[in-house]
Parts: sequence; structure tokens; C-alpha cells
Amino acid sequence: MNRINWAQELKKSARKIIQAGIKDLEDKEIKTNILIHDSRKRVKNSRAILRLIRFEVGEKNFKSLNILLRNLNRKSANIRKAYVLIDIIEKELEDSMNNGVRTILHNLKSKIENELVSSQPKINTNQILREYHDSFIAFKKLIDNWDFKKKNFSLINIGLSEIYEKGQIFYKMALKKQEVPIFHEMRKNAKDLLYALEIIRKGWPPVIKTYINQTKILTDQIGKMHDLYELKLEINKYYKGNEIEDLLKTSDERIKNLIGSSELIGQKIYAEKTKNFISRMKIITSKRFDVPESRS
Repeated sequence: MNRINWAQELKKSARKIIQAGIKDLEDKEIKTNILIHDSRKRVKNSRAILRLIRFEVGEKNFKSLNILLRNLNRKSANIRKAYVLIDIIEKELEDSMNNGVRTILHNLKSKIENELVSSQPKINTNQILREYHDSFIAFKKLIDNWDFKKKNFSLINIGLSEIYEKGQIFYKMALKKQEVPIFHEMRKNAKDLLYALEIIRKGWPPVIKTYINQTKILTDQIGKMHDLYELKLEINKYYKGNEIEDLLKTSDERIKNLIGSSELIGQKIYAEKTKNFISRMKIITSKRFDVPESRS
């Protein structure tokens, strides 16, 4: 059993994420919507790593890097939203047998596609992809120069505590408000926890994998919920009256069910006091156990 060098693991994880991003952005065969999606995900991964080491890199450095990465994703937000809505509509078209609903969805898809094309002079997709590429190269150089004084679990102790505690706050808020935008904020924090767990799973893969699976289910459920919510907003923007009543009613029922299941999963994930969760993670990851990871 060998002790884990968390400084090494974080550098390795961060470097792997960024190198994969640079490689993909230099591949001319990958579609734009996939590049946007994957680049945004890699930025979110990188921000989660930064939150883990927030107190090690210093507040000033953390804020400047975090803002840089956040603004990078903000530039691509509307493009990503359009692609997501188109994907949702295509899935809804596969499931719907109602001709009236299908007509509305086809028309809505055309409107979104036209808006995406007309926005190009204002939002240059190629320019945004170049910014991702340049930022990833700069971030990789920064990662290579990271030299952490701490090597053990104390390197990520405070950062992981903040991620878990913030998730608990939004979970309680979501339970109280029962509003999709609050669940969406909860999802952002659950994503940070998911990315952090994917890094620290090296401590004891079979045990940490259970946490990862539950957190992944939660983020997927809330993601579907938010997609339906965004679709409703788009429908209401262009259509009114009885023609959309059935579609909106079905969407509301599905959102309600997703809220219910998200509450139950969230209860399992955020059941512990923060100090107990961190203490257990520290014990679990204090050694590297040579236990084969389950393939289930």
C-alpha cells in the first residue's frame, strides 16, 4: 500500500483534461457542437480542480483563473444552449405522435436554427474555439509550473469541504423553493463534487465509485429537468393558447417527477455533516489500496 501524493494526482488529472482539449480542438474532423460541449465540460472540470486547491494557490490567483475560465464558458453559453434545445426537440419529435405538437416542435427547431445562423456575425464560433485552444495552452503551462508544498490530503481538505457544504446549502434551498433554476444551481455544485470525486477515487476505487454513480445520476436528472424547463421557455416565447397546452402539461409532469427523484438522490449524497464526510474521505483515501475496480 503506497501513500497517495495528491499534488501529483491533481497535476496529472488537470494535465490530462487540458491536453485532451487541445488535441480535440486541433482535430478538424470533430463537429463544432461536440467541440463546444467538450470544451465547456473541460473548463468546468478545471474550475472544480481549482476549487479543490483554492487555498493552496491563494485567493488572488484562484479568483483571476476562475474568472478567466468562467468568462470563457459564458461566451459559448448561447451557442451551447441552441445546440441543446435542438437536441431536446429532436428527441421530443421521436417520442411524440401528436401531429399538432410535432408541427410546433418542427417550427421551433427551425426558428432556433435560424437564430443560431443569424447570431454568427455577433458570436463567432470559430473565434470562441480559438480562445478555448489558446486558454488551454496557457493553462497547461500554468499546471506544469504548479509546485504544491502540501502533498497529502490536506492539500484538498478545505476545498472539498467547501464544495460539499455549498452543495448542501443549494440542496436545502431547492427542497424549500421547488424551483428548477435553484435545482440548476444545485447541479453546478454537484458537478464540482462529481469532478472532485473522480480525482480522489484513486484512493479506493470501488468505494468512491458508489459516490460517483449517485452524484452522476443526480446531475443527469437535474440536467433533464432543466432541459425541459428551457424548452418550455422557448415554446412560451413563440406560442400561446390551447395549441401548446398538452405539450406544456406533459413537460410539467415530467419536471415534477424529476424533482421528486432528484430530492431522493440528493438526500443520500448530502446526508452527512460536512466534517463527517471529509473525515471519511480522508480515511478512505489515506492509502492507495490495490483493489481491482468493479466493472459493473
